[in-house]
Amino acid sequence: ILNPIHRNPVNFFQQQQKLAEKNFKKINVTTDLSKIEAADQIIDACSADETSLFSHAAKAVPNATIISLNGDKSPIHSNHVSVKMYSPICETKTAKMFTNSKVSKKTFDEVNQLLDSMGFTVLSEEDSQVADRLVQDMQQVEKSSPLSRLASILVNPLNTPVTPSVQKEQYLLF
Repeated sequence: ILNPIHRNPVNFFQQQQKLAEKNFKKINVTTDLSKIEAADQIIDACSADETSLFSHAAKAVPNATIISLNGDKSPIHSNHVSVKMYSPICETKTAKMFTNSKVSKKTFDEVNQLLDSMGFTVLSEEDSQVADRLVQDMQQVEKSSPLSRLASILVNPLNTPVTPSVQKEQYLLF
């Protein structure tokens, strides 16, 4: 079976561009909070120094589900869930949801369904600890020299503490 790009690359790219334009029209982006009339979901991609924008958006549309993508914001009310996306996002398709006692089950289920519909696997607390360790180990190996990478690969499995068993598919993060 041939990849569609090999048959006619121009047509393939035109189709991809049309699809991207169609999907982009579904997204409303604004910097003026007074223009927000209603929203079902707000995706929060603010950095720490933009917290006031996040707080104002939450007040402007109080019934919307807010999904913070940076994973380190503590949920501020029952409609807010913080999500950590494991990089590279397109390859891993893996996320962890952070909630607290304020978050409603309805909001948690809604965000879980949204992630599932996009093909993401949501990790449990135990599985996310294993994933975090794998990501950390990989980042350390990438920063090191080729010789220390080889040594790390050879030595680390021998020094690794026993971790709870996790399904094989969830180790396939990279």
